[in-house]
Amino acid sequence: MSSVSNLKICKMEISDIKNVVSLWYKLAEDQLCQNEYSSLNIKDVKNVTVYNYFSDCYKNNNCEIFLAKHEDIIVGFAEIWARKKDFIFEPENYGYILHFFVDKKFYHEINPLSAPLKLFRECENWVREKQLAYLTSDVYGFNVKVQKLLEKSGAVPYKIRYVKRLSE
Repeated sequence: MSSVSNLKICKMEISDIKNVVSLWYKLAEDQLCQNEYSSLNIKDVKNVTVYNYFSDCYKNNNCEIFLAKHEDIIVGFAEIWARKKDFIFEPENYGYILHFFVDKKFYHEINPLSAPLKLFRECENWVREKQLAYLTSDVYGFNVKVQKLLEKSGAVPYKIRYVKRLSE
């Protein structure tokens, strides 16, 4: 395993978008393979063009995308948004992590917890800079690793959504 010091967290640049898109597809595939409620399949997702989406994110002051780089290779990313008080989180304006992913193929080269924890801390710092009091994220019930990561970072469950399928 390589030294953790080789892992850097930085903000996404325009030139990074293609690599972030590639990681987003891996994230989508990973989550779809585990999501019993999704009607999408990976072929549907591969037809979605997200380059423009991430380009728009880059230009939006209410969004930041942080990258985890190991030896100048992007191994993960976190997409965070500043959101206004709403029915999802009533107390006040908040930061919301929409996408968060570290490519498992690099786990043999980096400490598997290092990139996620550093990305999460960078999201926390961004939320503080925006003077928002809360950092939130949604996590699928099957994603136990991310739940543990969030708990390790001091986050607690807030709302829990229950689902019961009523039709086939």
